[in-house]
Amino acid sequence: MKKYNLGMSVILIVISTAMLKQSNTYGSAAKGTAMGSGVWPGILAVTMIILACVLAVETLVQKRDEKETEPIQFCSFGMKRIYVLAGICLVFAVLLQLLGFFSVAAWTAITITIAFLVIKAIFGLRVTQE
Repeated sequence: MKKYNLGMSVILIVISTAMLKQSNTYGSAAKGTAMGSGVWPGILAVTMIILACVLAVETLVQKRDEKETEPIQFCSFGMKRIYVLAGICLVFAVLLQLLGFFSVAAWTAITITIAFLVIKAIFGLRVTQE
């Protein structure tokens, strides 16, 4: 798992650096305000860089466990959930580019409603007292 954490840290730092560079090219602030359109993406990029560095340092300092020798199960239930989430995010991004904000907002509302109804049917809305 150590090499995956370090690899992900490097990837996140590269992506965040590119994001920070791009956010610096956005337009300047409106008249009378201190914040321009690149401030929020810049804050997110810096936060991602910091968190990626924390992950890398934490991974390097951490002692190796016996459990880490187990390979990642790419067909496990947890990984399938990650694949579904990544697919939903990809569909969202493609629809946003093709159809615009309002149609994607409607699709998101429908998807959230369906997910809520499925969770309600499977697990219920309340946790039983024990």
